[in-house]
Amino acid sequence: MEQYPTRRSILATVVGTGALGLAGCLGGSTAGVDEPSGDWPSFRYDAANTGRNPDATGPTENLEMTWGYDIETLRPDVGPSHVSSPIVLGDRVFVAFDFSVGTDHELETHVVAIDRETGDEDWLESFEFEPEQGPASAATPAQTLESDGETLFIATIVDGESTLRGLDPETGKERWSAPLGEVLHSAMTVADGSLYAGEYTFAALDATDGHLEHQYEWDGDHDDRPRSLDQYPPTVDDDAVYVGVEDTLYAWDRDDGSQLWTIESPFESWTDDGGTWFNQPVVSDDVVYAATGDIAAQDLGGIVAVSSEDGEFLWETQPDREPGEPTGDVPAPEHAAVYGLPIVLEDTICATGVEYGERGLFGVDREDGSIRWFREDVSTIALVAADGVVYAHYNGAIVVIDPTDGEVLAGGSLEIDTPQPEGQFPAVVDDYLYVATTDRVGAFGSSP
Repeated sequence: MEQYPTRRSILATVVGTGALGLAGCLGGSTAGVDEPSGDWPSFRYDAANTGRNPDATGPTENLEMTWGYDIETLRPDVGPSHVSSPIVLGDRVFVAFDFSVGTDHELETHVVAIDRETGDEDWLESFEFEPEQGPASAATPAQTLESDGETLFIATIVDGESTLRGLDPETGKERWSAPLGEVLHSAMTVADGSLYAGEYTFAALDATDGHLEHQYEWDGDHDDRPRSLDQYPPTVDDDAVYVGVEDTLYAWDRDDGSQLWTIESPFESWTDDGGTWFNQPVVSDDVVYAATGDIAAQDLGGIVAVSSEDGEFLWETQPDREPGEPTGDVPAPEHAAVYGLPIVLEDTICATGVEYGERGLFGVDREDGSIRWFREDVSTIALVAADGVVYAHYNGAIVVIDPTDGEVLAGGSLEIDTPQPEGQFPAVVDDYLYVATTDRVGAFGSSP
């Protein structure tokens, strides 16, 4: 996951925080698809990719790490190269890791179940990771970890082929496996008994055994398909599956796989012909919100709001920048963008981006797209929300943000020594925040 600031710079924003008075609340709904309750079963909590748990309170002051699970417990001889976002089901936290093992750099994918209360390991399962050549050589199986609340799903690589596996959350044992065909780099999305795969796959699979339900329609030849940005899974609501593919956002009918509508990015790209690339969107109250901009390429970009019914533009916003193109390294004053998956709240949308070449966190008016506030000292795409606050995670550092004005309310750290461990989106369940990096997994609560 590409992110910007140092861990120290984020923690430096948390000075003198004390008792909090929180304003605002989470808003919007994703009615129709099965909504989780009491868990964090998905990459971004639900099928709509909202990243917010309406049933959780989360820690909001005096953040304290209640337990830490050190990854060297899994492989004392080598650290992992990739980590999943945490999945929380019942009394366990599930995290997956990819390892390069031994002098021959053999690869393994590990899935670990951690007790939510104590941080102790409940079970551990390992899978061979044999990418061989081609697209599979860049695969990140750990980052495909997903669940429907009853089964864990992960796409492993053996002999260069991708295999979807369904695991029992109680024991870690395999319930079933099915050939997946295309290699996945991101989690699938689960909704109403189906698994929705993005990237090159563009298909719906049965969550009970992994068999293909239907492939989504694609214009043109199979081999000429562009690929969506592979960091995030598709977005699903009652009627449609939404996928950003290069500079086009697609909506497909959930039932028959037919194409409902498409829109093109309104922002010109620096790095590609055409518009900036769409990230996967967030859906709330019949509106689709999507950032456009490739964070890895540090491209231009912005954020759009469109009707989920027909793709009609409601508004579009690009942060301020100097006119022209950069003449040297970016970001530069000519650089402006919005990246990743936004957090959509009652009145405000929080998203990471660049304004006049400065990286930071934006607060955007949900009604008209105007920028309400911008803070340069918090810049990470790993955002989640609960109970009226936003949690920003960067490589083991956490800050709690009031979305009404961007004020930093509290902060904490996994207290790790690795300079730049990979981190992922956290999870918020009940009063706790769960964070995973390639160095440590931890739980945060509020100290008395």
